Amino acid sequence: MPGAAETRRPRVAAALAPLVVSTVAALVVGAIVWPQSVGLERFPLPVYLVSSRGLLLLALVLAAITTSVLASRSRARRSILVPIAVVLVLGAVFNGIVIAARGMGEPLAAVPADGGVRVLSWNTEHAAPGAEAIASLIREVEADVVMLPETDAEAAEAIAAELTASGLSAQHETVDHEGFPGSVPTSVVFVGELSSAGYQRAGAAGSTPGQPSAVWEPTNRDAPRVGAVHTVPPMPWAFPLWSAGLDWVVAQCADPRAVIAGDLNATLDHMAGLGVDGGTVGRCRDAAAESSSAARGTWPTNVPELLASPIDHILVGSDWEVVSFDVLTGASTSGSDHRPILAVLSPSGDFLE
Repeated sequence: MPGAAETRRPRVAAALAPLVVSTVAALVVGAIVWPQSVGLERFPLPVYLVSSRGLLLLALVLAAITTSVLASRSRARRSILVPIAVVLVLGAVFNGIVIAARGMGEPLAAVPADGGVRVLSWNTEHAAPGAEAIASLIREVEADVVMLPETDAEAAEAIAAELTASGLSAQHETVDHEGFPGSVPTSVVFVGELSSAGYQRAGAAGSTPGQPSAVWEPTNRDAPRVGAVHTVPPMPWAFPLWSAGLDWVVAQCADPRAVIAGDLNATLDHMAGLGVDGGTVGRCRDAAAESSSAARGTWPTNVPELLASPIDHILVGSDWEVVSFDVLTGASTSGSDHRPILAVLSPSGDFLE
């Protein structure tokens, strides 16, 4: 006959199973909804799972419902499934709180303060909207500087020509990684007063690897130090290049005059731990986060903003205050797989000194 100890073992195991399962589930779900808590924010699987918190919320809710239904139909497995369902619900609630805290934004300010700058950034997907449409948007939002990832020199020249024809002065610059497979040029257009600020490319700044980025310096300190950035996406074979690209952005954000914008292929979660002295990336602050708009996704455009990934950013140094930020939508912003973003910036007291 089995002894008393042998009889108790299955009972103890059955009693401990829910605790073990719930603990493991909590660790896994916790690492998914807040990967930066365990240093996994730039590791392959968590990068993809947290790239769209809207989709993650939907997945957690559906998983919780499915697990709850299974628990109601299986009495034998209920003690295991119920704790999992509870953990999934808690994960969904936490994720929802993060989305709410990051915000969906407020109306865009119409005019910046004296000396302010209106910054437009748009990954145009090989200038798919066309030069006329891009120039029309620039005029519509009264942008002073425009960062255009995936826009070649020919398109940038055509955009500048459209602006000039409408009575606006414009200077355009383009950078490329010639010979790098899959590389697409990045352009910048300076409009109005900034077009006469004497911008020159800062060659010492270099570029992000894989996709071209650059920094332009004005001839005086009355204008921002401008960076147009495009990092490679975090594909499994490109993680070192992607991480190096984010490190490049950190380095450019050491300048308090910096205004850096473009397609970083990274969300706020991916950039956790890159901030210095209260910054989001290096010493730069994220304009969307500053204006409670960081939950609005920019890519792709064929899903609602809440389900899209907020990978396009406008980053500003300490010499700038973010007046407002907006993810632009509507007929004038169609044609690309990215939504354009616009920030209104005002110079801080340090910049004016």
